[in-house]
Amino acid sequence: MLLMARNSKRHKTEPEHPSDSLGEVWIRRARSDYVTAVEEEASRHTTHRQSVDPEFLEELQRRREEYVKQKKSVAGQCHVLSESDLEEAFGHEGSFVVRGEPPSDGWIWSAYEEPYTERAWTFLPEDGGSLHQEGICNESTLAKTWGIAIASCKGCKSIGDTTVGQDNFAAAQLSCGWKALCVFDGHGINGHWPALRAAQTMPYFLQQAQCAEALKRGHAAAALTTAFRNVQEEMEAAAVQEELDLHLCGATGTVALVAPGGKSVWVATVGDSRAMLFDSHSKTVYQTSDHKASREDEAARVKQAGGKVIISEYADGTRDYRVAPKDLSSPQIAVSRSLGDLIFKDSGVIAVPEIVEWQVAKPSEAYLLVCSDGVWEFLTTMDLRYLTLEALQSEGASATEVVRGLLQRAKQSWNDQEEFYCDDITVVLASLSGGLPALLRAPKESCPGCKQGSCPMQ
Repeated sequence: MLLMARNSKRHKTEPEHPSDSLGEVWIRRARSDYVTAVEEEASRHTTHRQSVDPEFLEELQRRREEYVKQKKSVAGQCHVLSESDLEEAFGHEGSFVVRGEPPSDGWIWSAYEEPYTERAWTFLPEDGGSLHQEGICNESTLAKTWGIAIASCKGCKSIGDTTVGQDNFAAAQLSCGWKALCVFDGHGINGHWPALRAAQTMPYFLQQAQCAEALKRGHAAAALTTAFRNVQEEMEAAAVQEELDLHLCGATGTVALVAPGGKSVWVATVGDSRAMLFDSHSKTVYQTSDHKASREDEAARVKQAGGKVIISEYADGTRDYRVAPKDLSSPQIAVSRSLGDLIFKDSGVIAVPEIVEWQVAKPSEAYLLVCSDGVWEFLTTMDLRYLTLEALQSEGASATEVVRGLLQRAKQSWNDQEEFYCDDITVVLASLSGGLPALLRAPKESCPGCKQGSCPMQ
């Protein structure tokens, strides 16, 4: 596996005075989702070919064969969803779903994607269901009628990178009246596949009777727990059917459920994609927490399951926390919860989400952002709040322009901070009262970063 060495000017977890010494420019593992190498060499702006532990390869092959044999022996216990299953779940009682659609393989060549390509959308049902009530089904109608705006693009992981971007998303109006906003960030070999599969199946399972009934009774946590479990199980079965190895790929996931009326938001997360809730007047902000082994509770669970927490400390004081499987030193993963990633599942890296509830006093003034970590890497919560509100207050600005503006700001911050690397970026914005933009003008505030002289946009 190749690991890129990049010159990181300043990470969000780094001190304010990074060293510029050539000898202290380290490989930034935080940019790489997996590390399988046992040797590395540090220098500036070079690609390092790593030697892989032979014992790891043998153990990985053994586990793959054992897993596939086990799954085939219980084939049929978990139904693999077909495209018709996904389509038929929506289109009744005002329900619809919008999700990202990555490029697919051709007859001769594998799928590819140029850097910074915007993710295409798929609507189910094809006519947009209740989105079609205004005579047209597109992103403008999604924003105006339902108060949802989405922008997603592939990053650039290396010079000449044509791999498929690994972010994906879904936004659904469920039959029970709840809205679901989902962001999935894939990682590892073929990481775009688990992100796509989760974007396809999460809305489906939330729409099914078990979750729908729980939501009608107000039991959102139970619905989210069930949906995540079903997504993981179906993903495993689909991977076996498609002969795709799910041991070394997976996805983080953030799913926000907005109750009818917008006075309650439930958010379930695995990994380091995040959601934040804010309003147009007060500075009250809610935000989810990342799942990394740097959290004591997450590290404790990993260790109790037999997994290893690997801590690397760099010359500038930055610490990098990774999880390695029991009895192995590699691979190592940056998150402590995820979908997929089968080689880590018996080592404490679980697919069970952490769930929070946020109460909303005035839905008419409240906004929800759900984004992949490509947004959060260099932009703070308060920076994003300020930038979003400022854009929504701009005369004549559309919701689509707002989210694309946030995407561009995130991309610019990567260009400013990283010389040769930009992560995939996904932004989902929702007004809890429906309809975007719908902001009551408030006095403009100074960006917190500008006040401190550390705004990456300066």
